[in-house]
Formats: sequence, structure tokens, C-alpha cells
Amino acid sequence: MPAEPTDQRGAAPPDGTPPGSGGDGISVRGTAIVGVGLLIAQVIAMLQMLVLARLLGPEQYGAFGAMAVILLIGSTILAATQVTIARHVASGRSLQQIGSGTVLAAGLAALMIGAAAAPVLSRALNLDDLTGLLLVAVSFVPFAITGAQLGLLQGAEQHKRLAALYVLSTLSRVVGAIIGALAGGSADSAMLGLAIGTSVGAAVGHPMLVDRLPWRSEEGTRGYLVEVGHAAHALVVLYLLTNMDLLLARAQLSAYDAGLYAAGALVARAVFFLPTAILVVAFPRIVAGARNAQRQAVAAVAGLGLLATVAVAALPTLVVTIMAGPQYLDVTDEAWLFALAGAGFGVVQVILYARMAHHDRRATVLLWSGVAVLAVLGLTLGNSIASLVTCAAAVAWGTALIGVAWARTDPVRPGTTDEAAPSAV
Repeated sequence: MPAEPTDQRGAAPPDGTPPGSGGDGISVRGTAIVGVGLLIAQVIAMLQMLVLARLLGPEQYGAFGAMAVILLIGSTILAATQVTIARHVASGRSLQQIGSGTVLAAGLAALMIGAAAAPVLSRALNLDDLTGLLLVAVSFVPFAITGAQLGLLQGAEQHKRLAALYVLSTLSRVVGAIIGALAGGSADSAMLGLAIGTSVGAAVGHPMLVDRLPWRSEEGTRGYLVEVGHAAHALVVLYLLTNMDLLLARAQLSAYDAGLYAAGALVARAVFFLPTAILVVAFPRIVAGARNAQRQAVAAVAGLGLLATVAVAALPTLVVTIMAGPQYLDVTDEAWLFALAGAGFGVVQVILYARMAHHDRRATVLLWSGVAVLAVLGLTLGNSIASLVTCAAAVAWGTALIGVAWARTDPVRPGTTDEAAPSAV
């Protein structure tokens, strides 16, 4: 990342208006552009797993899949960095408070945590050696850099460049993994290629920026690391809440039904991620205090999720066949419930990001409460696929409705800081 700030077009306009305040609501054009970019990136990511399944064979692909889960968890460093920097840019705050060296420090911290956990994870995942997990940890550094690049573009509402970077960073990672698998034929070689591809993606993102971070931070490293740490905590809790039912399925259901549940969860995941572009585009407007941005985001995400639920209810066999294959048609009757759960969790995500936009950490309390309630309900009532997914849908929408009511009765005002907003975490 660059040593000196250059072009300032991605920062606040000359009149001091934050980048996110260019309108009162969500940009439909920006949502469409980012949506296309995210869709292409998601298709590319899916192709990676399909190609690697054929190149590696069952044993090595299983090892790669296990490491990919750790990579997914660790990739919260990317999302947390993106949220933090997008918030700085959209609020018009000086980027001198964050330096490239500070971003690298966050990535190195994630690397060290991942490397320290590698021996334990290797035994837990029944891997032959530590090589692949160490390569996963190495990937966290370019993840942090790419997160910073995405945050700069998102906060400045540079939608075309943002969409392009989503595609290029994913493409470089996937191409690297496939080349690694072709060259070495093992999970470790595929992960080596992925780590290299992730680094290439970070390098490719550099010239796409319209505003860049200085090397040194005026306020030091600690404040930024704390901010990223809180964002990562919130995102990890969101990940736990949206995947808790899968863990409960392994504990409560037979192996066959747990497999069916995992297939049904693909429908929930698709509906959950469907409106991501809306949230990406709305976030800078929410940061800047646009009056209608949060309301529009909640309505759009909820509406799109419910429309998807209706579509799944109308064509469950087709949806399950496309998402998981004909061998999972036994979960067809519950497909619409999985979609309903995904739609509810999508609204929860909007509530979380709206609170994160103004440094309000109390949203994590709501999410942890949802995790606890779902765990209790799942362990006591979730003795079948239908009952467990019903518990998940009920908790998703219950948490969402509480969050919406909270937003109406206790709105966070623009300019609220961590010190101004009460924090329970």
C-alpha cells in the first residue's frame, strides 16, 4: 500500500460534505452495479469449489474444504477492515488517522493468531501437516489490504470500481487456487496458489483506488486495531448466529437428516446473501446520516427476502435440485422455511451494520441473545428438520423485529462515537 496520500477524489468533497451524503436514500444505480459485481464474484467462487472437487479427488478436496472453513472465519479481517475504513471515509473523517502500516499490523496480528492456532486446528481437522493452515494464516495479510481497498471505494461510493475490485480480487484468488491444484494435485498446493492469488488481488486493487492511505497513522496503531477488533467481533457473532442451526443439526439429528439440513441451509444462505449489494451501497449513506437510508435498506432487504421465500415456496423442487441436487429432494417441504430464515437473518445484518455505522457496539448484545435463544430452542425443540428450521426462522425474525423496534425508539445519530454510545461489550 502507498506511502503517501495522492488523489483525494474518494474523500470528502471540497465543501466538507461527507461522501455518503450525496443523497437521502439508496442509489438504485449503485445497487445494480455493485449487485452485478457481487453476483459475478459469487459465481467465480462457486466455480472454484466445483473445479477443485474434480482436480483434487475426495481425500484432498475434503482437506481443502476443511481449511476453507478456517479461511472463511479468518476472512472477517477483510470485512472488519472494510467496514472500519468505509465508515471513516463516509463520515468525512481524515484518513491520516489510519495508515497503511496500521492496516498491515492488523493483518499480521491475524496471521500470528492463525499460525498459533494451526497445531490445534490441524489435529481437530485430521490434517497431515500444518502447511495448508499456515498458508491460510498468510492469506490474512492480503485480506486486510484488500479490505482496506474495498473500504476506501465503498465509503467514497465509487460503485463501478468497487464492483470491479470484488470481481478481480475473487478471480485472482480462484485462479491461483486452481493453478496450485493443477501443479501439485494436493490441498496444500491449492492453498499455496490461493495465498499467492490473494496477494495478486491485493496488488491489482492498488491502481484502482482514487484515494490512498498514508503510511503512518497520526493516532498510532492501537485505536485502529481496537476499532477493527470490535467490528470483527460483531461479524463473527453474526456468522455464529446465521450458522448455529447447522451446528445444532449435527448434534440433534441423524447423520442423514443432518445432511439434508445442510442442503436446505444452502437455500437460507442464498437468500441471506441475495440483498448484499443493497447493504454495501446503503452503508455510506447510513454513516453520513441520510434520513431514509436505513429505513429503505431494511424495507428492501426484507421485501427481497420475502419475495425469494414466496418463489421458493412456489417452486421448491426446482430450487432444491439447483442448489443441492436431486438426492436432497426429501427436504423440499421445508425449503420455504429455510428461505424465510435467510430473509430474517438478512434484516438482522442490516440492523447490525446500521449500528456499526455509528460505532454503537450494543448490537452485538442483541446478536448474542439470538445465539443463546436459538441454542436453547434448538436443543429442546429441534428434534426434526422442520422443527429446527422453524426455530431458526423464529429467532431470525424475532431478532430482526426487535432490532427494527430498537432502531425506531433509540436511533443512533450521525457523529455518535464509541464514547458517546453506551457499550456493553
